[in-house]
Amino acid sequence: MKFLLLKLLEKTKESSYEIASLSVKQKKDILNDLASILFDRKKAIFEANMKDIFEANTNGENSAFIDRLTISGKTFQNMIHILLHRVLLFPRLFLSLFESLPETS
Repeated sequence: MKFLLLKLLEKTKESSYEIASLSVKQKKDILNDLASILFDRKKAIFEANMKDIFEANTNGENSAFIDRLTISGKTFQNMIHILLHRVLLFPRLFLSLFESLPETS
């Protein structure tokens, strides 16, 4: 899992150089496109979240875990804001967070 995540983040790092060379308007267009995609897939995201919640309940996870797992409308809006305004614009910050993760099998 860590390997796949690091590969994805490495591609993000590579694309950050391209993003850095874009105009402000082009960056805003990318953000708007990503927001549109997320909103277009909102129903599927919430359906997948309901499946995760059901599985967590079935596996006997505690209520605190299920609360953290649950995506509300407000949570969805916050996720979009954080992902679009921090991950896209500051990918190196997120790369550094995952470089110290232990290997998993």
